[in-house]
Amino acid sequence: MWTAKPMYDNQSPMTWSFACGTWFRTRLRISWLLPLLFVVLCINLKDFSLGIAVGVVFLISTLLHEFGHIFAVRKTGGNGDEILLWPLGGLAAVAPGPSFRSRLLTPAAGPLVNLTLCLIVLIPVLETRYSTDVFYPFEIPVVSLGTAMVPEILAIVFWVNWLLLLINLLPVYPLDGGRILHACLATRWPAETVTNVYLKVGCVVGFIGFLVGMMADSIWVVAISAIVLILNLQESFQMKMGERHDDSFLGYDFSQGYTSLERDEIGAAEKSPGMIQRWRERRQAEKQRQLQERTAEIQVQLDALLEKIQTSGMESLTDAERRQLEQASALYRDKSGPGVE
Repeated sequence: MWTAKPMYDNQSPMTWSFACGTWFRTRLRISWLLPLLFVVLCINLKDFSLGIAVGVVFLISTLLHEFGHIFAVRKTGGNGDEILLWPLGGLAAVAPGPSFRSRLLTPAAGPLVNLTLCLIVLIPVLETRYSTDVFYPFEIPVVSLGTAMVPEILAIVFWVNWLLLLINLLPVYPLDGGRILHACLATRWPAETVTNVYLKVGCVVGFIGFLVGMMADSIWVVAISAIVLILNLQESFQMKMGERHDDSFLGYDFSQGYTSLERDEIGAAEKSPGMIQRWRERRQAEKQRQLQERTAEIQVQLDALLEKIQTSGMESLTDAERRQLEQASALYRDKSGPGVE
């Protein structure tokens, strides 16, 4: 489940961040740990200016990727209002609508943004001496940032977005490709069966990616594959222990395409709840508040439309009002309620 709610939590190091304004009705937060990305890049590339350039391009590309998710979920009847940028990419708090279209297009929109950026710079990049290097995802192209930096910057833009695209299309939890796979499988099989397949595929792909990264001597592939493998093993273990799988971690998307998984606490609470349990309880309370607000908004819209129909007939509705009526009706037909999977 994706959830539209603030992701900031003082007790979670993953979400330690500061506000950076509101853009297109979306709150933007920056992780305090973000400088680690630039430190690692500069050390790994052994070039300060190149490390900074790659880091800046990565953050801008990730931000655009996240806005792709935000705009897609709003367009398809869902909610999205917050983005967090952190060292491994970004997290976008989104709650897709109940329709298959919303659950499919919301995760697909991020990779589509990266593909679009690749296509925009493809022709000028092919005319540079980096035309073959940029397609190799395991190693950052060795560019020289001299006085004429445009070809080099375009090469970095292509490589970064090509890498994000390939990572996001992996059909594993918690990446966007896994979300797409989950949405497609959920139309044919029960949720428990889908989740089992989903996590098994993630474990296999994570293990294979880890081996490939070791053989290719790529620290990035090893790191990403290790994260995928650990998260899928953790989810599989928790399912076997009887916890309900609720796919949202810290909000949504680990972004380059990292998606998000969040789970509700199941079973009796401990007498002295720990930090994680208290954090989950606060998130659950916030989720319930968002749900109530969403329900109230839909009810007001629906009442206004029904009153217009009673007064002037169905023919008086505009196309936009008809779509609004259909979305509201679909939300109420969904057993889980508006904005909840």
